[in-house]
This record gives sequence, C-alpha cells and structure tokens, in this order.
Amino acid sequence: MEFKEKIPRLLERNREFRYGVAGLIGLDEILNRLDKHDEKFNAIPSRLEKHDRKFNEVLKRLDGHEEVLERHGEELARLRRDMNEGFSLLRRHIDALGARWGFMAEEVFKKV
Repeated sequence: MEFKEKIPRLLERNREFRYGVAGLIGLDEILNRLDKHDEKFNAIPSRLEKHDRKFNEVLKRLDGHEEVLERHGEELARLRRDMNEGFSLLRRHIDALGARWGFMAEEVFKKV
C-alpha cells in the first residue's frame, strides 16, 4: 500500500495522527477563529432584540404623533369653519350698515 493511501486511513483511525496533522495545517488557528466568529455571531441576536424593542417604541410614538396630527387637523377644520362663519356674520353686518347709511358708507366700511 502506498503512503498516499495510508494517510486517509490513518486520519480516520488514529486520533493522535489526526490531531497532529490538524496542528500542522493550522486547524487550531482556524478553530480559534471560528470560535471568535461564533461569539460575535451569538451577540448579534441580542443586539437585534434590543433594536427591535427600540424600533417598536418608535412605532408607538409615531402612532401617537399620527393621532395628535389627526386631532390637530380636525381642530384646524373646526377653526376654519368658525372663522368663515365669523367673516360671514361680519359681512352681513357691514351690508346692513351699508343699507342703512347708504352705498358710499358701505364702501368705506368694506375698505376698513
């Protein structure tokens, strides 16, 4: 049996030989790097959970802002109706004064 054929069998059957070869090819360094990557990767889910919590808080605040904006829009529409009613009433009063005191006086009131 040739040496090339013995190597795979030795790797399968002889643990000491397998570890010796692994050390020679730098497998320890690779495994250490993989362990470090595992540690970093395992930190990611907790960071994602923290991010999700913050994101959900922002969404709740955004919903609150949306409600406030809706109320402000309704209040603005109500104020606009009140203002238009006030202008209409003022116009009627000016027209009534104009009818009572004549057309020229009405023009003066409208300009003021």
